[in-house]
Amino acid sequence: MSQLPTDIDDHLFSITEDLVQDMSLAPQSGVGLAASTKGLLSSDQIDQQLAFLNDLDVDSYVDYCVSPASAPNRISARQVIEQIASSVSDPVVQGPYYSAVIELDFGAEPRQIGVIAQDRSARNGVWLPEHHLQATRDVYG
Repeated sequence: MSQLPTDIDDHLFSITEDLVQDMSLAPQSGVGLAASTKGLLSSDQIDQQLAFLNDLDVDSYVDYCVSPASAPNRISARQVIEQIASSVSDPVVQGPYYSAVIELDFGAEPRQIGVIAQDRSARNGVWLPEHHLQATRDVYG
């Protein structure tokens, strides 16, 4: 198996960093991101949640945070992705491995985003080596 050159990794990382810095989708200055983006928490809400979590004992923390994550009836990543996307194309489903190109509505123009996820509805989301290899193929083509 051939290895991908490190310079490709570095180049892709640089491109990603540049795109992240593109604030064209962020609200205009003076307007908080949480206030203008549905589903985001304000700083005060985050601080309140942190205080709540810090006050929990270990058993309560496990009940509140850890147990729900492993609940068998928890909605799968695939279901969440399909619910939030305007459209889903090029899905790859291999047991617990799920990837797709989704389109999200950002107002003026939709954006396509590639997603790779562990689908916990299959084998509780546990990937095998072939799933990691598929992720590499999906990312690097």
